[in-house]
Amino acid sequence: MAVPNPGLDRVRLTDEIVESLKRGRVFSRAGPGLDTTTENLTGQVNSLGFSDDGTRLIASADNDRLAVYDVLGGKVHEHHKTGGCRAATYVPPNSNAALYISKGGQCIVHLDIATSTQNNFYVGADTSAVASGQVSAKTTFWKNLFEYPRERDEDAFTSLTVHGTGRYFLTVGRGLTKLVRLWETHGKRRSFAHLKIQTESFPTATFDPSGLVFAVAYQERPHGQCIKFFDMRKYSDGPFLCGYFASDRNPAWLSFSSNGKYVMWTTAEELTENEHATVLRVCDARTLWETRKVVAYAQGETWAKESIQPEAGFTRDSNYFFCGHADTNIRFWPVEPSAQKSTQVKDADTTIGGVLESPVATLAGHALASNCVKWNPVYPILASACQNIILWRPDHPSCFSVPPEAPQPP
Repeated sequence: MAVPNPGLDRVRLTDEIVESLKRGRVFSRAGPGLDTTTENLTGQVNSLGFSDDGTRLIASADNDRLAVYDVLGGKVHEHHKTGGCRAATYVPPNSNAALYISKGGQCIVHLDIATSTQNNFYVGADTSAVASGQVSAKTTFWKNLFEYPRERDEDAFTSLTVHGTGRYFLTVGRGLTKLVRLWETHGKRRSFAHLKIQTESFPTATFDPSGLVFAVAYQERPHGQCIKFFDMRKYSDGPFLCGYFASDRNPAWLSFSSNGKYVMWTTAEELTENEHATVLRVCDARTLWETRKVVAYAQGETWAKESIQPEAGFTRDSNYFFCGHADTNIRFWPVEPSAQKSTQVKDADTTIGGVLESPVATLAGHALASNCVKWNPVYPILASACQNIILWRPDHPSCFSVPPEAPQPP
């Protein structure tokens, strides 16, 4: 797999570059558990996450393994036995720590990837207390620190997102209580949620790239879909910005563009009695005015289940957004409306509106629904997964030339 120039993904992508995306490396399903020869994950992959430097990819699947891949080398870097994992992500700013949700959603575990040790969280006042002997090192590390809330067994953790500094993270519970929780990864109160937000329906939540704001979206009757912004410095005061959108379905995969200008989420909407579509809404993050509403695809009623909503996201330069699909393909659209011909989609009963627009690129290569898709934060590489993981790279000369040599000192 060719090595791209560092930082080229920060350059504005073009339609030609996006259209040139090709399969660069495929990690295929091998058999039950982890195959000792190919060292690939098996089962349905349920989450993907890149490290901040873009060189590592962490993936979890519906088995007892968590795998770390070398993105530039195109090989398995290491794997860890977790006893089951529902979702996993790196903890910035390095690639040596990760958080993952246990298989049953009962707890969130910290994993030291370098030493393959679990649940090593510091719970003292600060590191100086350990150094001075006031607190023993043995008591500062708790196993299964973030315990599953025992007041409601039905409230399992289903997803998590980490703050850019690695100090905070958000969890979403999609059980009976439907809670969004804000946690701290270290400090005195790290075993307790700093904030609990009760929602009426299944929520989705994420941080903005600056780390100053986090957003929560859910279905709020009778207003429809709502998205609320909270200030990280005074989140106890409640949301400072709210937006409402006509829809009777739960939003999913809330995400910000890397420049912080846009926020997007997906929804399984009803077109007709027997046809449904995944709709992507893109809004201005400063005003929550809708700028784009694209109908990603239309399928039969069997694909209307919100539990199988494919993931969506933005490219690193924030010029394109993309979404996985139940039809196994991955599609890209420009953030700025295109001049190409599009078809308006309106139904007399639901009136969801939106544009059935031809994507600038369609990637085909999965055998099953491409539920997980992630764009690399540094390199022009896309990772997608069903039961297999595919690393896509643009087959374009401007993205894969030889990096310039470092200047020599005078």
